[in-house]
Amino acid sequence: MKVGDLYYANSLWINGIILFYALIVYISWRNYERVHEVIISSILEQLEPKLKNWSKSEITRNLKSVSIPWDKARKTIKIPLLAKSGTFLPKFASMGTIMALFPSDVLIQILREKKKN
Repeated sequence: MKVGDLYYANSLWINGIILFYALIVYISWRNYERVHEVIISSILEQLEPKLKNWSKSEITRNLKSVSIPWDKARKTIKIPLLAKSGTFLPKFASMGTIMALFPSDVLIQILREKKKN
C-alpha cells in the first residue's frame, strides 16, 4: 500500500481533522483579540482621567492602581482556548494563562500605541 493510496482511502477523515484544527486555531486567535479588547478598554476607562502625558513611567506608576478585569475578560469567550496571532498552539484560557499573555510591560506598550493613534 502506497502513501497516496492511504490518503485517497482516508482523505475525508484527514481533511476533516485538518479543517477542525484550523477552526480551533482561528477561534483561539479571535478569543485572544476579544480578551485583549476587554482588558485594554477597561484599563483605558480607568486611566484616562488620571493621565495627561502618556509616558511609559506615568503609565507604569498609575497601572498599579488599576483593577484589571481578568475574570470578566475570561468570561467573554465561549470556547476556552487562546492563541496569539501567528501561533498555532492554542492554550487553555485559565486566569493564569491570560495573566501570562498580558504582563504589565505588554499592557504598557499596547496602551502607549493606542494613545498614539
